[in-house]
Amino acid sequence: MPNVLDHSQKRELEGNYASVVIGPLLGTLDGKIINISNSFPMTLKTEKARESIGRDDKVEYVFDTEYLKKMLKFHKQVNEQESILGVYISSTHLDQQSLTIVQYFLELFNSKKVRSPLSTPIIMLFDPTLQRNKLEIKLLTIHSLFLEKSPVFSEMPFKFALSNFDKTGLDVLFYGQEHFDTISILDDKRDISKDNIGQFMKQQRILSNRELMLKNFSKLIESLTECEQYIQKVMDGNITGDADIGRMLNKCMGQFTQEDMQVLEQMVKTNFKDAVMANSLAKLQMAQIHLTEKINSVFSQSLNQYILH
Repeated sequence: MPNVLDHSQKRELEGNYASVVIGPLLGTLDGKIINISNSFPMTLKTEKARESIGRDDKVEYVFDTEYLKKMLKFHKQVNEQESILGVYISSTHLDQQSLTIVQYFLELFNSKKVRSPLSTPIIMLFDPTLQRNKLEIKLLTIHSLFLEKSPVFSEMPFKFALSNFDKTGLDVLFYGQEHFDTISILDDKRDISKDNIGQFMKQQRILSNRELMLKNFSKLIESLTECEQYIQKVMDGNITGDADIGRMLNKCMGQFTQEDMQVLEQMVKTNFKDAVMANSLAKLQMAQIHLTEKINSVFSQSLNQYILH
């Protein structure tokens, strides 16, 4: 994902370049599990078709096949396990432009110009503009070529094989989290000035909702422990009590009742139930995608039988 996002941010905006960026997806196939582990960018240019010069109706797309072959050969030397699996497109819609790109890679696979463990390429659509406050991603596979210009696609279930993603900030992109602590690294820094604030800001990291709640409770427990130790020292006669601190402690603890603690416990339980519900909905969506995949597979088989008859 860093590769494709970097490509979309650095794409050429001037000249006859296409409005999207594309590139091959590299990885391995283990049974029915497809592991996408790498990618590299390709240039995609447009030019008017010869028969439509002087008009604005037809556009041809120029793919650099030789560059693609050289880069695949280079990546094969670096990691011989990786092969081309499909293509990524910086779009969320399968419009005419996207279908042209898919058709090009489909021809590469069918003509054996590139070697792949898959018979047809997988297509990854993503939204680099984060329109919905997250990196929207769709993975599609081709189930049937009964209609040559309009193949039958189905969505593939996927997950991110990324350890400790909530500590990298990528969870904000993938899952669209909106509530996080962006200056958590500064909590234990007391000597902050104009000279060192820049370095501290570079060290900051994003906390997930769970980490943020745990951090806040830890701070609360730490503060209560400090107060308890102070009170115990005063009671033991080790230090002289301060009337102002005593009044502040009394005022602080007097704000909370047993009912408040029950409300707090209920809020934590509700938050946990919401997390469980979100997890269940995610599993339900995954099951629905699997079911859709099976239905599309049966539909494509029926189309193929119809062609044979």
